[in-house]
Amino acid sequence: MEKQTIQTIGHPIQVVSRRTGLTTDRIRAWERRYKVVIPRRTETGRRLYSDDDVGKLLLVQRALAGGRRIGEVAGLGNDQIRALLKDDAAVTRIEMATRPKAANPLSEYLDSVHNLNPEALQASLSRAAARLGGEAFISQVVGPLMREIGELWSQGMLDPYLEHCSTAIVRKSLQEMLFAAPGKEGAPVLVVATPSGQLHEIGALMAGALASVRGWRVLYLGVDLPAEDIASAARRSHARAVALSVIYPGNDPKVQAELDKLARLLHGKSLLIVGGAAAKSYSDSLLRSGAALFEDTETFLDSLTRLLTNP
Repeated sequence: MEKQTIQTIGHPIQVVSRRTGLTTDRIRAWERRYKVVIPRRTETGRRLYSDDDVGKLLLVQRALAGGRRIGEVAGLGNDQIRALLKDDAAVTRIEMATRPKAANPLSEYLDSVHNLNPEALQASLSRAAARLGGEAFISQVVGPLMREIGELWSQGMLDPYLEHCSTAIVRKSLQEMLFAAPGKEGAPVLVVATPSGQLHEIGALMAGALASVRGWRVLYLGVDLPAEDIASAARRSHARAVALSVIYPGNDPKVQAELDKLARLLHGKSLLIVGGAAAKSYSDSLLRSGAALFEDTETFLDSLTRLLTNP
């Protein structure tokens, strides 16, 4: 008997929704009106989508974000849409190269990204950090730059390898800042991590670097850690707070369960502070548990300040 795989079994629409960020209603509408994908049906009428279907939905999203109409791309194959996105990105790069550099304060960094020049990007970031100081560097340069890079990638205007390369350089700059000023003995401790399933660490590194600049002793644990491990580190280090970055997905039951578990395990002895692009979708349960949310560097630093002024 042929061994079944996820590809041959297929994915239910709820899984596809989580993987693509599209609502189930939107997926059904694209299927019904435009035949973007045609999932197979079980005997009971349940939709099952292939990996290729999921890939096409992601590609169509990128095409629409880049200005294409759904009627232009709905009937195309995945390779055809990829080629279209590549052509659109090439045109966009030409347009960006001809724009006046003064039009975008991030142009110096973005030029290095597009030109695959990590040395120039590293040098520009180092100069900015020295000129602005840690807090301003993170809020005025790192945050906006990473948002811009993410937008360009999601719209198909930046090749994945360029996004990966530039993210690695930014990560290195934040790590240097994080470990350059270890907190003094007796300084309050902040544990920083991302919960299970969360692999994007730039937000966590930004939080850790900001706290380090403010004089906290930062215990940086890295990414994709279960609640039990984070709570254990907080307990052993007598941490005043635990900061988590949650980027994607939003409203995910597994992420929700990990956040709830961590809040319980901390027993109110360490304040749980959660930020990131998806954090707001978990706000109700987090706030009920006594956790704090932060949307930007200012609200994160306010949370740290309140902890010190209201022990």
